Amino acid sequence: MRTEISPSKGHTAPPLSLASQSRSKHGALRLLLGVLLTVAVFSYLFSSISLRSVVRSLRDLEPTGIAVFVMLSLTASLARSWRYQLLLRSSGHVVGTRPLFLVTLVRNLCSDLLPARLGSAVYIYLATSRLHLPLSVATSSFGISLVFDIISLPPLMLFLLGNSKELGIPPLLLGGAVGIVIVLTGTLVYFSSYILRSLPPMKLPFPNSILKPLREIFEQAESDLFRLRSPLLFSHVYLLSILLRFLKYLSLVIFFYSLLLALDYPTESFSSAKAFIGILVSELAASLPISGIGGFGAYEGAWAVTFRLLGLPGWMADTTALTHHLFTQGYGYLLGLSALIALSLPKKRKTNEPREISRALSSAPVIGKHLLLLLMPIILSLFYLSEKRAAKATPPHTPQQLSAATPLSPLPEGIEVIFDSNQSGTFGIYLLSERGEVALVDSHAHEMYP
Repeated sequence: MRTEISPSKGHTAPPLSLASQSRSKHGALRLLLGVLLTVAVFSYLFSSISLRSVVRSLRDLEPTGIAVFVMLSLTASLARSWRYQLLLRSSGHVVGTRPLFLVTLVRNLCSDLLPARLGSAVYIYLATSRLHLPLSVATSSFGISLVFDIISLPPLMLFLLGNSKELGIPPLLLGGAVGIVIVLTGTLVYFSSYILRSLPPMKLPFPNSILKPLREIFEQAESDLFRLRSPLLFSHVYLLSILLRFLKYLSLVIFFYSLLLALDYPTESFSSAKAFIGILVSELAASLPISGIGGFGAYEGAWAVTFRLLGLPGWMADTTALTHHLFTQGYGYLLGLSALIALSLPKKRKTNEPREISRALSSAPVIGKHLLLLLMPIILSLFYLSEKRAAKATPPHTPQQLSAATPLSPLPEGIEVIFDSNQSGTFGIYLLSERGEVALVDSHAHEMYP
């Protein structure tokens, strides 16, 4: 190996106390900015919508839509677990699907807890402490998975080609741009092992106790990337990455349409391409170094702005920004905490048995029934999505229905009827007496848009 990490001669490392103080100041500043961002976004959202409308939209969600969302999100986590499993097998370490699946769920839980998705690095800790993998192997599989997460996004952009006329983007231009990105990213990954080998020795002002594990991590990454030059292994890892990305965004899009139906919005007037763009921008905003507290803040702000620009009414963009993220985050936290409890239970330690790479590839989990298990939820969900996309909002009452309605009885003397409506879409019917007494007399059946 040509890449070597060694301490630099004649260079003294800065005092650890000063470095730690600097990191603490930067961390405190990021925390303060995150708190301010979260407070600012939520203050704006609740100035235009009410908590009542948020609760009502969640209450009116269709159970089938929630079930489809849960099915897709669990399948996406399973695909991520199989990708970890495939990368670990290629390096000679065999880990069961169940413990890897639990680790993946905890990784999903922690992903949004820190800015820039840094919480997902908890996978490295769990892989070494609970799965008993070497630090170099765990770090390498985590880093390579992160790279494939990035390069698997361009194929998803091909999804926009079918709706490019509505978006105003020429199909040839969009298809060419996506094709160029795919070729460039694939080439970069394919030759990444040679890039690592060609790097000059790095001089870092760290003691040998730190340089030794860093050297092992670089060596492991170089070895794993070199094995990824195998067309079979590369295609399997890339396919799993595309599938898990598609499963994730499909689950979020379907849940978005479930919210639109709960709010009685005509779903056929808002294309799947627009929904994908709005969710993608929100997800990217949550990956910024300053994204809010616990994943809340930048996501909702980006959602509200983007969906407004895409044509969704302002009050509905604000409502879905809160309800969508509150539900998906709450679901992820509940699932991750359950997985963390399961991982904390005492169990017998099992040593990972190394296998030959050829044998590991022959038993790659993407082949056969595992691939079918990933594709079946996608097919079923696409049928469900097409059905809900064709669903129409509740039509207004016809003149015949209005004429046949039972008229209201005369109001007692001194009683007035007050109709109250606001931009959040809430609607109330009140009886007001001369003495100032107010009574709410409407029900959910009276809800309407302003």
